[in-house]
Order: sequence, then C-alpha cells, then structure tokens
Amino acid sequence: MRKQKDPALLEYIGQGLFRTSVFPIPAGQERRVEIRYTQLLKSDSGLVDFTLPLGTVKHTGQPIDQLDITRANDNRAVCRLTLTNVAQPDDTRLLYGIRGGEFGMNLVSYQPDDDQQGYFMLLASPKVKAKKGQEIPKTVLFVVDRSGSMSGEKIEQAKSSLQLMINQLG
Repeated sequence: MRKQKDPALLEYIGQGLFRTSVFPIPAGQERRVEIRYTQLLKSDSGLVDFTLPLGTVKHTGQPIDQLDITRANDNRAVCRLTLTNVAQPDDTRLLYGIRGGEFGMNLVSYQPDDDQQGYFMLLASPKVKAKKGQEIPKTVLFVVDRSGSMSGEKIEQAKSSLQLMINQLG
C-alpha cells in the first residue's frame, strides 16, 4: 500500500546553486530539511578550497555559533556546520591543507586590482600527537586590523569572526 508523503523538489539552477521547495508547510509549523552533499575536490599546491553554495544574502549581525570538526585520524576529518542566527546564509568556504609531514603550512593571498593593496592568510598546523584526554598547552595569537579602513560593517565582521574563533578554542 502506498503512503501519501509531502512532495519536495531539489533542482540545480546553475553556477553551483540549488533551489529546494518543501511543501505544504501549515502556518505556524516548521519543517527540517537535511542536505547531504558530496563532491570530488581538487588540490592546488597542497591546499583544497571547497565552496558550498548556500545563498546570496548576508548574515545577520550575529556570528554562526557552531562549527564542529571531528578528526578520526590524520587523514580523515568531518566538518559539521550548523547555521543559527542567520536570516539567509551566504556561501560557505572551507580551506584545508593536505600536505603531510610534521608541520603543514599554506599561504592564501588576494589582491582585488593591480592598483589596490591585497591581503593574505597563513594557514599553519603542526602535527600534534596527544594521548587521549590529554590537553596540550599552546599559545594562540589573533591579529586584528582596527585601523580607520575597518570602520562600520568591516570591524563588526572582524569582531564576529574573532568571537567565533575564541568560542572554538574550548
């Protein structure tokens, strides 16, 4: 016997974007949509750059509260992003290094135009072997530009990013 289920639609609309429709949703009720996404990623100079297209609208003024990374071993990690405090999400970008050895380091740079100054991000990750349940003392340094060019929305985004990183320290 066939059971009646609410229809849903997931369609590719181009340029890596998907649109979904879940209906009917009665007034005052919620529906949960879970998407599992798999993609073969390319590596460039030991760095993998993954962009998950989620939308085109900016975040609210509050940070995204939960990003969990679980490492089964040196070669496998699971990253779970829970979107909260978001009106409609922007695309999510994940960068990670895949070089082996005792110390991994990658440089990511960006220059908007030839006549403008750019910026860079250095990803550095030492290989750390700790016994289960043992915390390793470490020093973490955050550098934040708070010059005049960072006023308004830019400084608020920098503060939100810094707060997210501090919350992830445990």
